Amino acid sequence: MATEHGAPAGSYTVVAQFIVDKEGNISEIKPLTNLGYGMEEEVVRIIKKSPKWSPAILNGKPVKAYRKQPITFVIEENNFQITTEEPYVLYAGTENPVAIVANKVKPDDLEVTVSQGSIIAKGNGSYTVRVARPGRVTITLFNKKHKEMGAASFEIKQKAQPANPPTIKG
Repeated sequence: MATEHGAPAGSYTVVAQFIVDKEGNISEIKPLTNLGYGMEEEVVRIIKKSPKWSPAILNGKPVKAYRKQPITFVIEENNFQITTEEPYVLYAGTENPVAIVANKVKPDDLEVTVSQGSIIAKGNGSYTVRVARPGRVTITLFNKKHKEMGAASFEIKQKAQPANPPTIKG
């Protein structure tokens, strides 16, 4: 599956679309995402093997309808842990606090890079990551001998803006 295809640690959501007919049979399964690492193929395989689905209901009768189904894969790494406010998610345009613990490596002997944006070491395993726009980034860890220890993939989301308070005219 995804780990066998080299997917870095992270959370990946694959979305597939398919048709559920009046009897609950599934057809025309098509992935709508392209994350790679064999994930879309695995989702198609799983959906093909699933039992019948409940059909959509219109005016009290079953009908044929399209369905979009998200399926999330979470891949964990054993030799390090990266903790963020929301697991495997960073926010665009803000400073994201990140904590990193690597087995058998002191925090000062750890080198950390991010595929886009910036990462600043704050000391004792604490970092600040800043990225500009939604998408995905990879954080990669190296030991003091510059040997790669592993990587984790993060979804970049736009932070929800607070609603504007109503304007009172007088």
